[in-house]
Amino acid sequence: MNRYRNAGSLRHEEALLARGVRASRPPQPAVPRPAALRDRECDRARDARSRRARRPHSVSGGAGRRRTGRLAAGTPLLVLLLALMALPLAAQSVAVTPQGSFVVAHDGIVELFASNGHDRLWRSDGVEYPGALVAGESSIAVLDPIANRAVVADIRTGASTSMRTGETPIDGAFVGGDLYLLERDARALERIAPDGTRASISLAADPAFLRIRDARLFVYSRVAGVIQEIATAPFRVARTVAAEPFASDFETDGRTAYTVHPRDGFIRMVDLATGKPAGHVRIGAVPVDLAFAGSGTALSAPMLAVADPSAKRVWVVEGKQSVMQAFARGFLRGLIGLGLFGGRESKFRTGVDRVVIRGPVSIAYDSSSGTLYRFSKEKIEVLAHPVAPGAFAVGPSGVAWWQDGTLVAQKANR
Repeated sequence: MNRYRNAGSLRHEEALLARGVRASRPPQPAVPRPAALRDRECDRARDARSRRARRPHSVSGGAGRRRTGRLAAGTPLLVLLLALMALPLAAQSVAVTPQGSFVVAHDGIVELFASNGHDRLWRSDGVEYPGALVAGESSIAVLDPIANRAVVADIRTGASTSMRTGETPIDGAFVGGDLYLLERDARALERIAPDGTRASISLAADPAFLRIRDARLFVYSRVAGVIQEIATAPFRVARTVAAEPFASDFETDGRTAYTVHPRDGFIRMVDLATGKPAGHVRIGAVPVDLAFAGSGTALSAPMLAVADPSAKRVWVVEGKQSVMQAFARGFLRGLIGLGLFGGRESKFRTGVDRVVIRGPVSIAYDSSSGTLYRFSKEKIEVLAHPVAPGAFAVGPSGVAWWQDGTLVAQKANR
């Protein structure tokens, strides 16, 4: 009976709706549903929500248009910020010549200044994105690692020649009038003679550092973890020595090679005569850069200055020495009443990651803030801020930096 009564009332409501009349429907009694049915309905609801979450927003639907509108409103600002980030910074490079004059590459030109930093001697065409500046006895070269070009200029007259290079020239050196270019992505060292004659040799993976000692060239390759000694006559790889890979800096005095490893805090040494490891020194928290702070004496081994940006310090430690040398030096220290030379350090306001020492001039640099420091045993002073990473140089006559379109020089004995 109830089944027929319910069916009749439904037909009556449909008839009223057809005439545009909404019938008042009495509340229906709550009928309990089986648990299995409720579980199936919950599963279907979860599946539907999951499909909607995975479905890409429509650009034609209402909700899609609202989301797209909000994105479009912020798009011009986002594009502008990305464009500004993509713009190259105005690159500047500074180097010092063997004669003590300063070379500056900026804004597509190269200029030579006297050692006082004020008198400009000549101006010549340069490169668009100056990287390394290489100074020799009679010529200078400015490298463009982005455009793969180099400009070589005569120091006396400023007459220059532009030339193509291999992929990504990052460093160079003059030996006997010939220019040697380290081309990182080409994995090559190229020699360019004054008459334009060229020759090239292949290097190990990721050649990152080029050093010259006593007319000998040394290349450290980070990924391969090797040091290659390059002979200039004939032009060839004379020998290859194994080293620890992924160093942040590489230096050599011609007898020992030093590599800096920030990850484990070590300075590692390799004896170049034997090609074998010569020990390691743990220094600071995150050592990044290294410079020679003094040659060895009867009382000390060669001194190394190490930049540690995490500790905001430049540490000074002893370099490689043999067991006999350590014993003899310790004996001499005891005879004349000197203690060990440990604990030497200089602390800075910011984390310095570069250190350069030439004679009496010691310079530290923080690339994150562009702060240039001069330091000694007695004090630390800020020379300039901000300074671009390559826009300063240290030589026997002093230090110079390029700031706001002006070369500023400070004498070594100031």
